[in-house]
Amino acid sequence: MVQIVNALKGYANLRQLRISWEYVHTSAMEVLGTFIGEHKQIECLILRGNTIYDDDLIPIAQGIGKNMSLLIVDLKDNNFDTKGTIALADALKVNKTLKRLDLHNNFIYNDGAKALAKALEVNKTLESLTLTRNGVEEEGYRNFASALSTNSTLKELGLHYFEFGRTGMVLQMMVKYNTMDVSEDERKKMKEEVESKIDAMSKDELMRH
Repeated sequence: MVQIVNALKGYANLRQLRISWEYVHTSAMEVLGTFIGEHKQIECLILRGNTIYDDDLIPIAQGIGKNMSLLIVDLKDNNFDTKGTIALADALKVNKTLKRLDLHNNFIYNDGAKALAKALEVNKTLESLTLTRNGVEEEGYRNFASALSTNSTLKELGLHYFEFGRTGMVLQMMVKYNTMDVSEDERKKMKEEVESKIDAMSKDELMRH
């Protein structure tokens, strides 16, 4: 795999890179991460089902952070969890081009979701984020309420809304507001009203316990 990635360096106009359902060694991931960071033409990166663990994802995330041409990244069906997700969140804070990120079916959990939510407070380009089947509970999803109160670019947030009752519905409403043709002041006011509802739900839950 290292040899293949090194060979790709000769393709200056490469727009899409797809490596799916392969076992890719960590050393190859380090070379691939460097390639992604240096290649200025690639727009679509698909690394689906490659048994990518945290240490494998970190160099990939660093490459994504440096790359300013990527529009789509697909990392579904891998094996990274919180540590790798935090590295990916750090990349989102500095990347200025990425539009779509698919993280379906990994092990992100609540702490990983919190890191991604924090990144959305900074990132102003991502339009679609998929987090289904990642062991994220309602507590983790609530972090997105604060992020979405200021983020106006995310238009699709892939979550298991139906599993989390009112919290899921609130987040769905906040994302929907980003698709509406209204002023920023109007959008902010609507989101503040919704965010107050989710705060009230959290207080009700604490009282019940």
